[in-house]
Amino acid sequence: MQKLNTSLAMGGPDAHFTLKPTAESPYGFGDLRPYHPDAASFIGQAWHLTEKATYNDTLNFLILKDSPNATMRAFSISQIGGAYGDDGQNYKNIAVLLKSLNESYTELEHQGCDPAPKAHQM
Repeated sequence: MQKLNTSLAMGGPDAHFTLKPTAESPYGFGDLRPYHPDAASFIGQAWHLTEKATYNDTLNFLILKDSPNATMRAFSISQIGGAYGDDGQNYKNIAVLLKSLNESYTELEHQGCDPAPKAHQM
């Protein structure tokens, strides 16, 4: 959580991330341990401005109870309607951020839109 919070507070790996306050903290990730000691540890949110500075996406993070290896659920969604088939932008938001932390991780599950069809495939 500390590395993720620090990276986001500095704009993330591409300087296009903005750390958002949570209900628990105006400074980034909220500590859920006092409220859910057996289930969750931290919660956070960030916005990401796409490379061409055209669209914003919202990323939500939930870090589950600490154990030898923490489990995090991350979700990214476009802030504009009609973004079906985003060519993997929301997946990229999460992957680029996690890879930049230089920590080993295993992707347990991936759900999302299929890439947008190419013009010649229609």
